[in-house]
Amino acid sequence: NTVNVTYVSGVTSLSATNIAILFDRVGDKGANGAGTGDLVAANNLSDVASAKTSPLNLGVKWLRPEDHGAVGDNVTDDAAALASWITALKAESAANGAAFGMLTGRYKTTASVGLTGWSGSIHIAGIGGASGIYPSGAGLSGLAVDGGTSSTATTITTNAAFGDRSIIVASATGLAVGDYILISNNTGYSTDTRQMLNRITGIVTTTLTLEIPLTFAISTAQATAVTEYSLRSGITLENFTVDGTNATGSAVGVQVYNVVRPFLRNLRIENFTTASATGIYVFNAWHPDIAGINADRCGNAPGSDAILLVNIAGGATAVASTGFGIGVNGCAAVQFDGLTANAAAGRGIKLSATSGCNFSNCSANNAGSGYVGFGLSSGSSNNNFVNIEALGTPGGSSAGVWLNGTGNNNNRFMNITAKGNVTDVVSTATSPLTDSGNVFINVNADAVVS
Repeated sequence: NTVNVTYVSGVTSLSATNIAILFDRVGDKGANGAGTGDLVAANNLSDVASAKTSPLNLGVKWLRPEDHGAVGDNVTDDAAALASWITALKAESAANGAAFGMLTGRYKTTASVGLTGWSGSIHIAGIGGASGIYPSGAGLSGLAVDGGTSSTATTITTNAAFGDRSIIVASATGLAVGDYILISNNTGYSTDTRQMLNRITGIVTTTLTLEIPLTFAISTAQATAVTEYSLRSGITLENFTVDGTNATGSAVGVQVYNVVRPFLRNLRIENFTTASATGIYVFNAWHPDIAGINADRCGNAPGSDAILLVNIAGGATAVASTGFGIGVNGCAAVQFDGLTANAAAGRGIKLSATSGCNFSNCSANNAGSGYVGFGLSSGSSNNNFVNIEALGTPGGSSAGVWLNGTGNNNNRFMNITAKGNVTDVVSTATSPLTDSGNVFINVNADAVVS
């Protein structure tokens, strides 16, 4: 019988038939906070209680930054130790197919912690609370995971309709079945940009068959692009903190780029407040599982985001933030449930070039003065919005729900509550729109402008 085994350093075997183990989660305090061991032991543990240097052999080998010289007191610079720890995780994963990293301290770092070029799977977990990474310096990333780069690029030569499962390109040279591609139509912010990440399931000459049906129509009268991205899989990040109190400039708490099915759960990103900072940035993610992410006091100025989700395809996402709220750009066929951006310094939740997604049970209340609670920027079409709340205070948020720019077509809004804003629901902007086909059902608002 083994009780509450999270991680025990120093134990390589257990011979007792009845044992009880408690892990000292502060780290290196020993039994009852004394000594140098990591065990609080009972019953028949005399043979292992004094051991310290290796993980418990219960099928999972946890690697800690302390194994590489980290102190974890948020005073000592652990940058070199964290870099060595990442190298060890990659080596372990390459050798055995998987690696498990445990964050038990508060690791100050004066360099970005980067994870690239791994093989197999890597699982990084904390013990909750304040355990995690504390970047200190300008433009740092607390943890930057990047699974690949872009390569082959071509253009689309034939118009395609919403729901089509194929596109015709100028050249398929360099592309292969299984490749991930970013499809873009009329690129450029605020000019009806549309884009989605997809996967090739078949190639016949220059016709590419897609795994996900197109979530927007493609017009070759506008600029088109198809760019291939190499993506890696096998990333899990959960249950730790990244604190940017001492980070400045364009710092990012956690960034996850070019990853297939990343699992991000129970992360707390705090205090990334400078004008160009971002709490968490997920880019080019295929079918991610993202939940329990809280970006608190992040992205508190224009040009920054508490949470930025870009080019996500499929999967499910539930996050919460303050600061400049949640940016959802270029996402397609994603289930967004429980997005929360309340009392933001600026806007709450903003969509751009996002299509074919379902948003449910989302709130963007009390946006900053002159900003929008829940806004659709250009090129966001064919989305469903159910149970959306955007409450404000007159003189505060300028609009509760706002459609702006062009190309926001065929969106369906149901059960929308937008009250107390300067204007609650706005479906026009200062310049004429070309939006069409948007449907609002059961809207509870004090004022609607259309």
